[in-house]
Amino acid sequence: MLHDVEFQAWCNSLRLSQQQRDLVNQIRTSPPARKVKGGGRNVHGPYASSKMGRTIQFESHTVELPAITQFYEYDDQVLEYWDQPIKLSIKCSPQGKQATTISHYPDFFVMRNNCCGFEEWKTEKRLEKLSEEQPYRYQKIEREWVDVIVQEYIESLGYYYHLRSDTEIDWVKYRNQKYLQPYKQGYLKQQYILNDQVEANVQEIIVSYPGINLTNLLEKAKNATIDDINTLIALEKVYEPIPLFQKSLLRFVKCA
Repeated sequence: MLHDVEFQAWCNSLRLSQQQRDLVNQIRTSPPARKVKGGGRNVHGPYASSKMGRTIQFESHTVELPAITQFYEYDDQVLEYWDQPIKLSIKCSPQGKQATTISHYPDFFVMRNNCCGFEEWKTEKRLEKLSEEQPYRYQKIEREWVDVIVQEYIESLGYYYHLRSDTEIDWVKYRNQKYLQPYKQGYLKQQYILNDQVEANVQEIIVSYPGINLTNLLEKAKNATIDDINTLIALEKVYEPIPLFQKSLLRFVKCA
């Protein structure tokens, strides 16, 4: 998380108005606007975030949880992310509909290096159903889902709003991240110490033998253990070009 001086510098870099700063500060200093609940087969719960130094709520272990680890926790462009940040009450008059007020709790407020805004995650199946039930609100424009009413309201406040689908999630990458997470946490908590000579040797072997698999790497790096190599991969100091440890490109979020 950002210290006060860093937060003010970030606000200045984005040229946030005082009103915008106040809302961001309110989100950062307040508890979540609601407690999440599971439904059907969804399993909700808390995620212990090293980046945030606190637990982050997820509403579903098949959507929000993998989204947290893949798009927020380990993305260096994300400075902070806050769950259930605010309740929005949006008055609207959809064409052909009676005037109404929409209550909306975005899943996350995300502070990135060069922008900040609200993000909502849903399954593709759910979005398709919503687009049939509320076509005036949920639409697919240029292959991206849009919540027209909420997006228009949030953009009027000077933030971006991004409606995201579970089709963005790379499930192989997610499983890899779950497997490697203990190695990264152990290193950061100084429960596991890497030997500099071992690190340099493993990196040299990978450069000398492009495409080397894990078995051959272990044979050649006789002073390295599987824990050493997994830690190096978790810290993104080496990349093994095999399916289990492939590094895939993240989909960057458009900042409005």
